[in-house]
Amino acid sequence: MIHILYDRKPMLPERHKGKLMDNLIGNNLMQRSKKHFSMNRKLPRIPINRRFIAYVGDDFHFVWVLDFNYRYVTLQTTKNHHQLNLLFDAENRVFLDCRLVKTLDEKSRKGSIYLYEIINFEDALECPLSWTRTKSNKFLRKKPRNSYPVKLTG
Repeated sequence: MIHILYDRKPMLPERHKGKLMDNLIGNNLMQRSKKHFSMNRKLPRIPINRRFIAYVGDDFHFVWVLDFNYRYVTLQTTKNHHQLNLLFDAENRVFLDCRLVKTLDEKSRKGSIYLYEIINFEDALECPLSWTRTKSNKFLRKKPRNSYPVKLTG
C-alpha cells in the first residue's frame, strides 16, 4: 500500500507551458494592489424621502432628506454647506448638527446629493421616530388577481 502512494504521479503539474503562470501571478498581484473599497455599515439605513428645514447660520433652507442611519444623513440640496443644523423633530425641538463629509452625486436639476455626518447623534437616539411611520399599504393586504381557488377534478 505504501508503495502505491509513493509511485503515483504528483497531482499538480511541475511545469507550466507558455505564459500561464506569469498571467496568473500578474493578475493576482494586480488584484491585491487595488485599493479595496468597502463600507462598514453597522446601523441600518432608514429611507426617509421627506423635506426638512435646515438652518445655516441665521438663514433656513429646505433640504430633501433621502436616508438616515443615526450617524450619517444623505441630503439633496442645491447648495452644499460645510455645517448645518437639521430640524429633526419639531415637537421636541431636536436639532441635528451635521458636518459635510463628501458629495455623492453630480449636480442635476434638483440639486446634488451630499453625505453629512451627524455630530450630536445621541439626541436622535433618544427621539422617537414618529415622522418615519408610514400609512399601511392597502395593496399588500389585497389578494392578487390570479389567486382564485383551484378545484381539483377527478
